[in-house]
Amino acid sequence: MIEVMEKESFKLFNVHKIEELELRNKLFEKAWFWSRLGFLPDPPGMPGADEAVTQEEITRFVHYHREMAENGITTHSTILPVGWVDDGVYDYTETDKVLEAILSANSDILYVPRVKFNPPIGWLKKHPEDVCVYYGGPTDPQEIAAIVGSPKHDILGYDIATGQYGGKDKKPRPNIGGVISNQSFASSRWLADAITALQKLIAHIQASPWADRVKGYHVAFGISGEAVMWGGWSGKFADYSITAQQRFYQWGLENYGSAKQLERAWGRESIHDGAVLLPTPEERSPNNLNLENLFRTGQRGALTADFERFISSLSANSIIALSSAVKKSAGAEMLTGAFYAYFAGVLDAARNGHLAIERLLQSPDVDFLAAPMSYICRNVGEPSLELACARSINRRGKVWINELDVRTHLAVPDAGFGRVDTLEETNAVLWREFASSRASGSRYWWMDLFGGWFASPDIMSTIRQIGEVETKLGTENKSIAQIAVVVDENSFYCASRQDIWHPDSVGGLIYSMRSLGAPVDIIRLADLLQDNPPEYKMLAFANVFSINAEQREILEKYFETNKPTVVWQFASGIISDGKMNIENCKVWTGFSLKEQETKQSPVITLNGLPDEINSDVKSFAPGKWVLNDKEVVRVNHNTNENYIPRWDLPSFTVLPEKGDLAWGTWPDGEAALTGRQTGNGWRIYSALSGMPPALLRFFATLAGCHLYVKQDCAVYAGDNFCCLHTQSSGEYNIKLHAKGNWKDPVSGNVWQDVCSIKKAIAAKETLFLYKL
Repeated sequence: MIEVMEKESFKLFNVHKIEELELRNKLFEKAWFWSRLGFLPDPPGMPGADEAVTQEEITRFVHYHREMAENGITTHSTILPVGWVDDGVYDYTETDKVLEAILSANSDILYVPRVKFNPPIGWLKKHPEDVCVYYGGPTDPQEIAAIVGSPKHDILGYDIATGQYGGKDKKPRPNIGGVISNQSFASSRWLADAITALQKLIAHIQASPWADRVKGYHVAFGISGEAVMWGGWSGKFADYSITAQQRFYQWGLENYGSAKQLERAWGRESIHDGAVLLPTPEERSPNNLNLENLFRTGQRGALTADFERFISSLSANSIIALSSAVKKSAGAEMLTGAFYAYFAGVLDAARNGHLAIERLLQSPDVDFLAAPMSYICRNVGEPSLELACARSINRRGKVWINELDVRTHLAVPDAGFGRVDTLEETNAVLWREFASSRASGSRYWWMDLFGGWFASPDIMSTIRQIGEVETKLGTENKSIAQIAVVVDENSFYCASRQDIWHPDSVGGLIYSMRSLGAPVDIIRLADLLQDNPPEYKMLAFANVFSINAEQREILEKYFETNKPTVVWQFASGIISDGKMNIENCKVWTGFSLKEQETKQSPVITLNGLPDEINSDVKSFAPGKWVLNDKEVVRVNHNTNENYIPRWDLPSFTVLPEKGDLAWGTWPDGEAALTGRQTGNGWRIYSALSGMPPALLRFFATLAGCHLYVKQDCAVYAGDNFCCLHTQSSGEYNIKLHAKGNWKDPVSGNVWQDVCSIKKAIAAKETLFLYKL
């Protein structure tokens, strides 16, 4: 069981004074607005970069902030230049420009700036031992210093041919093939200097006319300020810097006790300070995906898992340290938070350092965590997803904030990432995102990344209307979902090649679950292991590869009490108490499995299901399924091309037992999808991830879950609202969760004293209803 129970976590947060909580509640009463005002080259001091916030930029963005404030959105954010321009040098010229621009736009605006703490070029040159180095990069300090600022310096942390994404370089250079990046997150010198820069910034703001309008700080560093390890988005491996090697050795001693124990645990010889051989890319992400390599069996696997735990601890420690510095310097009432916990909707969360979630949830200095809306499943007509388990974070007394960077029809045509074509589609997505955030108990900010995405009276009318509905609904926002997807951040450490299994085992499962026609929570495994766990009728375990005996015992008691239908997939429970064995799957799931000797095509053909399921879904495979003899393929969020994940993984066959129902088979006829009814609810195992919504809807029916519609459709709901975002057009028979008077705020239609509504709805349309 995890050490800190839910009730204790609330105590950690509630040590704040009542007036501090009242301020937080005020700031989160309504949506926020974020614009790119203050977006300067990062890190500061790049040769040839235009460092100035121009008057043209100020004039343009101030208009957007003024317009949002006039429509009821008064908490605003932008990037605020920290003023750290060189090693030990501070200049607040650009800082003051942004402060004056944003806070003079409207006297009602309260400001929570995003402040990036990536150090300037001059600092990197002076401290080469503290510079992040990619695998195979230079190890000599002089060589590193000579590369800083050159084309071999990956200034963004990811490759892009056009230069700085969204930046303002006068002479953009391709940012490709760098061998070093910016600061090492392991650098204690960087963190100390970043805290100094933060303290100086706070002192400067507190001495300004705007002091009483600044209500918090969004601390940021790493790629795009999102606490992401350099290189993680481009498939590069970090951090192999001088300081990271030294700090990893110290981390190992703290966790294992001695160098000799480290040698045994990590399978390395002669480990001592300055001579820790870090895991190679092949060890961290092997090409040969047998079970041993996939699940990091053996000593080298332990070294790799520990190195990735170390990387996540660096990010979390830095967030906590910066947040603590805000509270100490600016006052405990100051709101603090950061981007973090990207693991439910992104690949390689372990490599990116986003898994030390529990550390942040236990910190009283961290008030909120945030992330952009998921970059998968954001096209109009698709269910919207969070990058993290938002409901879990909100349950722990923190606030999850969705960054809604909606590419409206006003964005440039090649904006990608779910960009829509019409005002109608824009409105559908805006209402969907509001409903999705509300359903997970989250807050959100509308994000205008490049300027003008919301700049029309029609869009502002929708933003204003959403705000009015939000006020009517109130701030109380408990989950009413009967279904949950369970994700485990710790299992990421013990499984390699997330790029292969994650798209379907996690992202694809959430996509299908969110499309089955009922609200679905996305939660951490830790939620079910705490006192007073949330109750669900159906649980689908996404990636719980590792589970120990104590955790199994807690979950079995949960199953006995709540009797949910439980869905397992792929290699659920294959690691037990640190040891990998296929027999562990049976201990956890109850189903006997064997590894296939000859790999088959990854397709499961369905049979033996009720006619309504069989007539709809014939088979499924990763990324696609056959529906009414027509192949349906998930769509890539950015290119709108067919998105077919690989499934180059070991595969399992189910060995059915007496009473088991064989619902799906491999091409050779052996069982691949099996159901079993028990005294504690149905147990279901699928050898493949990527189950289609119709199949999961059948499982939800077995569980006795309330289905709002019987079509593939995203549904978001709470005590006093219900929202549908459709994939296809048709007649929808909506079975609401409560009888009453329900209103559509867009059309003004009211249905009185009803618990169901029949309505024709077009494809890719959002119907939002709230209870009067």
